[in-house]
Amino acid sequence: MFSEPDDPAVVDRMRAAHAVACAALGAAPGPPAAGGTREAWGWRGRTLGRPATGPYGSGWLRVVHSSVQRAGGTLWTGPEDAERLVPRHVPRPRLHLREWTEGDDVYRAELYDYVADGAVSAAPALGEAPRLTAAWWSGLRTAIGGLSTVRTERTAVRQAYLDRAMPKYLAFLCRPVPTVPPAWSTAHSDLHWANLAGPQLSILDREGWGMAPAGYDAALLHAYSLAVPETAERVRRELSDILASEPGRFAELLVITELLQSAERGTTRNSFRRCGSGLGKYPGPIDQTQPDSCNFSHGKLPALADWCTSWPFVTESENLTRVPTASPCAFTPDYARFDASRSRLDTGCVFSPGFGRVLARR
Repeated sequence: MFSEPDDPAVVDRMRAAHAVACAALGAAPGPPAAGGTREAWGWRGRTLGRPATGPYGSGWLRVVHSSVQRAGGTLWTGPEDAERLVPRHVPRPRLHLREWTEGDDVYRAELYDYVADGAVSAAPALGEAPRLTAAWWSGLRTAIGGLSTVRTERTAVRQAYLDRAMPKYLAFLCRPVPTVPPAWSTAHSDLHWANLAGPQLSILDREGWGMAPAGYDAALLHAYSLAVPETAERVRRELSDILASEPGRFAELLVITELLQSAERGTTRNSFRRCGSGLGKYPGPIDQTQPDSCNFSHGKLPALADWCTSWPFVTESENLTRVPTASPCAFTPDYARFDASRSRLDTGCVFSPGFGRVLARR
């Protein structure tokens, strides 16, 4: 969820479009959603969602805007494609659609069925531990697994992006990084805590789903859990079959890449900065020609140092650099691979250039 756009013309246009959508679907504004939410804006005012009541009962009515030239892309067709292709055992609200054009603008009205339980978090990143049942976690594992097997030509992450972005934003590893994932599967691609309802599980916002490196959803959810260590540990435990695998390790490298890129562009969601990362201060790719560029203790990456102390990872290598508490992070020169032994470093944290994994102080 983003802030209301600064441009009042965008605000007025989207609110007017929402009124048109209500009329087209026979709906009316409804009472505030769980948590008191009356209005939810998308990035730069591209979407506007509000509670609504209509012929299908209570629901959530979201209006999406695009120019005529850009309508019809992956994000535009995502909800409709998911309604048609994703099996019903992946829990989500049903969808009712209308679409219309006004000059050079195209609008799509998406009326979703009422979800009795609100989102687990009002923001993508957790601020406190949620109270979720074993059945909820079991349902999440089943849903991620069920979605991963859906056959689609939709693409959420492209190989060209991996080839371009991962070497650039993971340059701090001071070693070539893998860019070809061990496996691909279908992913939600925006699986964070504001897109998960509970205690009755429901998965929200499916516009960007498609093929991605296997394990991507699990890696993303873990990243958005880091501000709450007990929940981050729970995610790792419940999704261990994914995160402890070779594809899962690659997916975590991808998530790191995306977050650092967002920080460089200044588009990192404010809520994620609560995860102890301060990624908004990240200065950009590292100059590997400078000898100090690969050591956090020299202050080159203070924000990233803060972030990596939140990551609980494990190793089977004994050749790790132990870092004094005064220097929170540094890089190990040794190759290290990882298993599920759950061993921990006593102090500091170490990046392994062998596969880019992080050893975190707990």
